[in-house]
Amino acid sequence: KNDYMNKQPNLSEFSRPSIPSGSDSFPVGIQAVANKNLNLYVQKGNKTTIANTINKGSYFSLLEKTNDFWVKVMVGTNVYWTDDIQFDKYKDYLSVQNLGRVNSDGLNVRPDPSTGNSPIAVLKNNQYVQILLDQSGKLIMDNYKNWYNVQLPNGLTGWVSSQYISLELK
Repeated sequence: KNDYMNKQPNLSEFSRPSIPSGSDSFPVGIQAVANKNLNLYVQKGNKTTIANTINKGSYFSLLEKTNDFWVKVMVGTNVYWTDDIQFDKYKDYLSVQNLGRVNSDGLNVRPDPSTGNSPIAVLKNNQYVQILLDQSGKLIMDNYKNWYNVQLPNGLTGWVSSQYISLELK
């Protein structure tokens, strides 16, 4: 009892650790549709003036997501930033149409949807990849739905087994 009598509790609060710098850059051509209106700003972190709004149902390009939850987007030819997207419930805010992530190390990209020809490239585990879309906005796949048609950063197109690609932010 003597150890606790007349003692003051420690009321100090620890500060929150800082958010590490860094971001995920997405391949060119990643298309998304807004599931809610999203406010857009000219500069990351500067919310003094709304520069534009992506209306619910509108399409835009997803460029980058930073660790502090700012997202860089392109609307038409203009680049903006938004922090309106809550990534713990991202489906309420956006649906990404064609972003894939490799879930196998050393994924071969083939010139056609088969293993008959030599690979034209190799993708790394967790690498983002752009899956090509047809004119109606659907993912381009082979007739058996086993292969995705992808575009590589160097502009080449090829095919990867759908078994080794996870659709991201769908």
